Amino acid sequence: MGKTCTTSVLACPRCSGHHLKRMALPHWIPLNWCVNPLTCIAEIIFGGRMPKELFCCQDCSDALWADCLYFRCPSCNALHKERMWRGSNSSGHWFGLLCPSCLGMIPCLWNIWSLLILFVTAPIWYLPARLVRPHWLQFEQRRIAALLGRPPVPDKKVRPISIVLFFGIIGLGISLGTIWGSGRSEKLWIHALPLPVWLAMGVLWALVVKRRANRRRRQTP
Repeated sequence: MGKTCTTSVLACPRCSGHHLKRMALPHWIPLNWCVNPLTCIAEIIFGGRMPKELFCCQDCSDALWADCLYFRCPSCNALHKERMWRGSNSSGHWFGLLCPSCLGMIPCLWNIWSLLILFVTAPIWYLPARLVRPHWLQFEQRRIAALLGRPPVPDKKVRPISIVLFFGIIGLGISLGTIWGSGRSEKLWIHALPLPVWLAMGVLWALVVKRRANRRRRQTP
């Protein structure tokens, strides 16, 4: 699964340690990104992306697991904190992730359902995407410059309320779609059932993410 390696080339930006755990397929984190049907919504609609490999520092003592995760740029071999791609910078990366150091592209995974949808709809999006991509690159460069100009984000515990909201929006969309498609007013509560179901799934997944991300590094297997 996750392969632990000691290297003199890569060094943790946080503690300067060289004991890093590489997480790539078939590790469960990138695997979940590739096969989870919900990921295609994050990729296609919101532009969320996951790099092909993650690195977790094994030398950061008593640190939160979420604060030891890094993305690596293969062009300049720089490690960048995973937190840089959270919050307001977690979306809009339809064409990939741009390295803040050399502005090279960081190789990313694709969800299998996203690939299927993109293949079927290629005649619709291919030419517009080619026209938009240069403008997107300029936008991303300005975005990175603004991000680097801000004070460093302090380490803090993950509060994944956005996960609950994400599941809730999906449930609300399904509920409204079934109500609108039914064309009848009776038994509307049946069509509204997806909302609480998806909210419950969102709460459960948020608890899993929070427990994992907020675990102290010394407790990570």
